Amino acid sequence: MINRSELKEKAKKSLAGHYGDAIVVILLSAIVTSCFNAIGQLGYSEESTIFFQLISTPLQLIVSGLLFFGMLSFFYKISKNEEVDFRELFSKFQMFIPYLIISILTSVFVVLWSFLFIIPGIIAGFAYSQVYLIALENPEKDALEVIKLSKEMMRGYKLEYFILQLSFLGWAILGAFTCGILYLWITPYMLVTNCNFYHFIKEQYEKKNGINQENTIEEKKEVKEEVKEIKPKTVSNSSSSQKRSPAKKTGTSTKKTTTTAKKATTTKPKSTTTKKTTKTTK
Repeated sequence: MINRSELKEKAKKSLAGHYGDAIVVILLSAIVTSCFNAIGQLGYSEESTIFFQLISTPLQLIVSGLLFFGMLSFFYKISKNEEVDFRELFSKFQMFIPYLIISILTSVFVVLWSFLFIIPGIIAGFAYSQVYLIALENPEKDALEVIKLSKEMMRGYKLEYFILQLSFLGWAILGAFTCGILYLWITPYMLVTNCNFYHFIKEQYEKKNGINQENTIEEKKEVKEEVKEIKPKTVSNSSSSQKRSPAKKTGTSTKKTTTTAKKATTTKPKSTTTKKTTKTTK
């Protein structure tokens, strides 16, 4: 069971001290995308040319795609309590192609599910809701792997995600009455909370599938291998010390022989004196 208030409280703590950069990121992305939207609207006016009409819509998609992962990365790093500033918005241009492929595939899958009925399409949309965060963390995965992983991670959490989004409805309505000014505070709050939701379901998914246990097993294997490498060194050192010890014993034995020899030399003069005494008695 997800504690929504805890996720939101973590988001508030993570955003403390970062609201300035968060507002700059929201404003920059809004200004850039709105400028290209305005250009697109001009493209459909009577005074525009056919060439201008053909270019305006792709430009809108390209610019929004270039900025999307940068903004997502900014709030993802805030949710992880990492150091980040507004320049992160322009740091993920290389993710445009994965963003485009993932967006097309998820849209196609949601439309196909919607052919059955509206509700399956909505459920599919919730199942694919984590694809962009998964792609941000795992850029080496292809689009289909990311979509599959999102479905697996969201299994059993789609209703929780829906309720979490509904909990921001009051803030969204209130922001409309402030001419959108309140959205500068609401949008970072919502995005970081959603990132916290992702961290939670990712942790539960890893526990369920034993991913952390596999990592610990691999670490234990590495430790065992290191111990095996250390043991031969200790054995070789002990054997060398054993080889040196007989030399010490021979040294002691030679000392004993020299001492006995000295004793023998000291006893010889006594025998000569006894011989002299015998001669005198004769």
